Amino acid sequence: MRISSAATTVMALFGLLSSCKVTGSKESSKAPISKLLISVNEGSCQGKCQQFEASYYSGQKMIYRGNSRMPLLGKYEFFIPEQLPGSLIAEALKLNLTSLPDSISSPDGEQRIKVQFFLNTGKMKSVSAGAISGPDNFRSFVRFMNSEVRSMIEDQQGVKID
Repeated sequence: MRISSAATTVMALFGLLSSCKVTGSKESSKAPISKLLISVNEGSCQGKCQQFEASYYSGQKMIYRGNSRMPLLGKYEFFIPEQLPGSLIAEALKLNLTSLPDSISSPDGEQRIKVQFFLNTGKMKSVSAGAISGPDNFRSFVRFMNSEVRSMIEDQQGVKID
């Protein structure tokens, strides 16, 4: 007799809970959105060049998309050390990328590379230039970022997304 009354109570509670409507903002149920801190996008070209995007976010993650001529193709999420984006931004500042215009012209067909990074002023700095004809400091930073990205995708197992 006790088992059947306990079962009835459980069933009644389940029915009551399943009929309840949860109210509140949809936003509150989502995970916090990470903030983009720094990214590099190596675009297409008319020859044999690697194409990829790597975006470093707060919350210790990097979103990577390998499109062509990279050791890892597809879209992946990687866990990154907390201080890494700050170190990358510090390198961009050391190479004085803030002094460059947002867009630097390049010959037709040359691969375009876009770098964005968050400044301590609260704004994003964006620089787009040619892979070969871009200024020396830009190309140095791109080589640095390229080695960081390759190191990450070769040393870690990312989670495939998309």
